[in-house]
Amino acid sequence: MKRLLLGAVGALVVAGSASAADLAARPYTKAPLMAAPFSWTGFYIGAHIGGAGQEGSSTLVSAPAPLLFPLGTSIPGKSEGLVGGGQVGYNYQFNPNWVAGIEGDISGTSIKTTTVTPSPLIPGAVVTGTLKANWLATVTGRLGYAQGTWLFYAKGGAAWSNVRFGGTVTGAGPLFTVDEYDTTRSGWTVGAGVENSFSKNWSWKAEYNYLEFGGKNFAFTTTPAVGTTINSVSTHYHVGKVGVNYRF
Repeated sequence: MKRLLLGAVGALVVAGSASAADLAARPYTKAPLMAAPFSWTGFYIGAHIGGAGQEGSSTLVSAPAPLLFPLGTSIPGKSEGLVGGGQVGYNYQFNPNWVAGIEGDISGTSIKTTTVTPSPLIPGAVVTGTLKANWLATVTGRLGYAQGTWLFYAKGGAAWSNVRFGGTVTGAGPLFTVDEYDTTRSGWTVGAGVENSFSKNWSWKAEYNYLEFGGKNFAFTTTPAVGTTINSVSTHYHVGKVGVNYRF
């Protein structure tokens, strides 16, 4: 009986060992990596193109006799043109859908306004004025709300414009050429836009900006000299543009 029990126990041990040996080793599977959530945080650089409308006026503050226009006369002007340039900036996403940032951009322009205004005081006299916007630049803060790869934002800050303006007077005796200024004006800007990321590093954007440059007095003399005329010159711009950004 004792031998029988020992034999049975031995058989079970051998069978158990064989079964364990026949089992294949459990394969090791690496846990999948979780994709990092999309974030707008980081530096970026890009380019843009668009169109702009320039509106402005020149208001007569003082002038020598004989007057071509009554003091206080304002001559308006407007025109449209193309803009194109680049931008650079930084975004920081927080809480968790808000995005704050800072951006600087600069655009060359083809905008030129020409006004032809007959004098109401001297029959036949005509003043032709020109104002050419060479470039526009802004440095703005941005605040936006992100929905995944979409960003809706508003912006505002400082603006600069480099303009050239002057003119001629005809029909008042000899041809009078008015001083030409090439100057950089400072002002302010506000705007809004939308941006969408279409790949890991690239995004496109579309935005509108309003740039305001209030009145500033300029002293104009003529050739031949007849005295000094002071005009207050003001301009503002409506700018729409589309662009692409590369995020680092």
